[in-house]
Amino acid sequence: MRTIFSDARHALRLFKKAPGFAAVAVVTLALGIGANTAIFSVVDNVLLRPLPYPDSGDLYAIHRTVKRYGAMRGPFSLPDFKDLLAQNRTFENVGAWGGGDANLTGVGTPERVLIRIATPSLLPTLHVTPVVGRNFNANEAFKGSDHVVLVDWGFAQRRFGTPEAALGKNVRLDGVDYQIVGILPRGFRFDTPADIWMTASTTFSMAEERNAHWMRVIGRKRADATPATIADDLAAFSQRLSEANPVIYPSTMGLGTNATPYLDEVVGDVRLPLLILLGAVAFVLLIACANVANLLLARAATRQREMAIRTALGAGRWRLIRQLLTESVLLSLLAGALGLVFAWWAIDALVALAPDGVPRVAAVGLDGRVLAFTAAVALATGVAFGIVPALSASRPDLHDSLKDGGRGATAGRGRLKKALVIAEVAASLVLLVGTGLMVRSFLRLRSVEPGFNPEHALALGVSLPVPDGKVTDEVKAHFTHFFDAATRRLAQLPGAVAVGGVDALPLSGNNSDRWFDIEGFTPVDNSQRPDSESRQVVGDYFGAMGIPVVRGRGFVPSDAAGAPPVVVVNQAWVRKFSPDRDPLGRHIRLPQGGDKVGPWATVVGVIGDVRGYGLDAPYREEMYWPLAQTEGASNMSMVVRVKGEPFALLGATRAAMADVDPQQPIYDLRPLDHLVAASLAQRRFTLTLMLVFGIVALVLAAVGIYGVMAYTVAQRTQELGIRVALGATPRRVLAMVLKDGMKLVGLGLAIGAVAALVLTRVGASLLWGISSTDALTYFVIATLLAAVAVAAIIVPARRATRVDPMQALRSE
Repeated sequence: MRTIFSDARHALRLFKKAPGFAAVAVVTLALGIGANTAIFSVVDNVLLRPLPYPDSGDLYAIHRTVKRYGAMRGPFSLPDFKDLLAQNRTFENVGAWGGGDANLTGVGTPERVLIRIATPSLLPTLHVTPVVGRNFNANEAFKGSDHVVLVDWGFAQRRFGTPEAALGKNVRLDGVDYQIVGILPRGFRFDTPADIWMTASTTFSMAEERNAHWMRVIGRKRADATPATIADDLAAFSQRLSEANPVIYPSTMGLGTNATPYLDEVVGDVRLPLLILLGAVAFVLLIACANVANLLLARAATRQREMAIRTALGAGRWRLIRQLLTESVLLSLLAGALGLVFAWWAIDALVALAPDGVPRVAAVGLDGRVLAFTAAVALATGVAFGIVPALSASRPDLHDSLKDGGRGATAGRGRLKKALVIAEVAASLVLLVGTGLMVRSFLRLRSVEPGFNPEHALALGVSLPVPDGKVTDEVKAHFTHFFDAATRRLAQLPGAVAVGGVDALPLSGNNSDRWFDIEGFTPVDNSQRPDSESRQVVGDYFGAMGIPVVRGRGFVPSDAAGAPPVVVVNQAWVRKFSPDRDPLGRHIRLPQGGDKVGPWATVVGVIGDVRGYGLDAPYREEMYWPLAQTEGASNMSMVVRVKGEPFALLGATRAAMADVDPQQPIYDLRPLDHLVAASLAQRRFTLTLMLVFGIVALVLAAVGIYGVMAYTVAQRTQELGIRVALGATPRRVLAMVLKDGMKLVGLGLAIGAVAALVLTRVGASLLWGISSTDALTYFVIATLLAAVAVAAIIVPARRATRVDPMQALRSE
């Protein structure tokens, strides 16, 4: 240990004598270590840590599947969930939940609150209990006993001062009072945020409809259950469910049930992008290591005399290697400390840039695990970039090194430096090709027409109260009256061109898939029954969104309650359900729950296709119904198209909605183009980081190539002087140095291209409209890297043309 401390003190003295070398090496490594630390902190918190529930590895997400719909993994109906809870043999408990919102009125300012509709078994499944009060009782899932709620810790503190003060108090949700019986633990979060938890009770209109699939399900497996026994148990359950309900689930439909670890469910969409980013920063660190290794090799050339003297005085090779490795590890530890500072800044930026879809990212930070990772990376890096220079420098040529002015053996060291340059170029090409593919994919995706015009339009959300969850005829009439009044008032805004609303905006992530009947077609069973996305609209929705009506007409004010029912479909619907017949005038109808069906509606118009589920998702078949002629929708997204900038009308829009009902909160008030931007947020996040890493890699590669070529020119001073003395022109000397440098670059590009062809296939699923083997991207990136290499080589090459032959020969 004393020897190690002695070596460390000696290394620090050497760094003080060469502060420029030490600073460049530490900063170069710190960039790589800091980037790796920042990305690892995100990967660790999002992908590697267990979920914040006791024994979370035993939790499984359970989905309903239907072969007819391919890879669809759907929710359960409440009756189906109850059957699963009673019949399964491999889960010790199963819970279910749905989402929603409600208007909180009474004490204080009215506000919209987020609701979780949960079964009493959900919290026990998670092994979570309220910290104040209690969980729902089993009997509170039935009408008459269901006016109880659990509330979030933060909500209780915000509305009542302390969580304890909230217990037993009432909250008024959609005009109905509910008693607070429990407070959830501080910081507890399950799925998406929720202020208030209500029971999934028989009060709700959809509660007893087996074909109303709206509940997500989670189960905690028994200790003796295995993936195989779980799969067998769920397959048997699906078979029994299909046999017991042949009308809803005919055997030809292919009903199934599967289970996946809940952690995979939570992180599924972000796992691959984060792992790709982790791989990208690893390449940045490799390039940084190659640069510092080259610096150490160049420095070793000036220390040959020192190494020779040490050897002559009796130092063994291992003693020299240990001294040199101590220096490199000390450099990497200093870089690790500086890298933590970079990582601290970078983590704040990552959290700020991260889109909403990245789970648990708000909790990302520097902790013990991240610090241990940084220390391990720093140590490994110090050994990685230090071992080869140490092995090379520990075998000095005593005869040449001890001669006055002797340069020592440099051929082997030169080959190592060239190999490191080749590796740098190859690694840079892999990283830059991946970045280039993502850039081209993003640009193509951003140029995709969404099917509507997002410019010069405002969107806002409205969620009307549904007392006790029951949509009666009176409640439906209220919905229609309110949204008609809101449409008229918003149309009075200065510069308003068109106003309308829909129950689910495109790109919002909401959907409503419905079976329907087409007049003249009688399916054998439900497996042949046509289904389509279904939307309810008010006002001039198509005009407000800029969706073209390509045939027939849109809705008009006379399409009111009591008028002949009408429907508008999109072009994808026509291609699938009416390819050989004129869709205008055809009649379709919707089920109304149970065995009831709605009246026949006439198709009066065809609109253009809209990319409702992502710019990279295919068009889906859609039906649009006037709100006044449907079951009624409490949630609407109102859209106002204006002549000028939509930002200028934010305040006026709020005031207009307050004129309609001052007690009705609104939410998500934003320009419509923000919706498109949000749909690209995750891709933009990944691309931004890849661009940053690519630029860092390019700069490091340029510095590395310049360093090697400058060192090579310095070592060839005598040779170049002789060539000039023998008549070589500056142009020939320049060409020779460029040629030697570009040979290394060319070999690196060739190796990198092969590696990129293999590695970019990993992220092929993240690309859109472009192949991972896109030749143009490879050519452009290779050309860019070659141009940067030429720029890095040209400076030492020009220096070589100015060699004075007499001075060069005299120096030898």
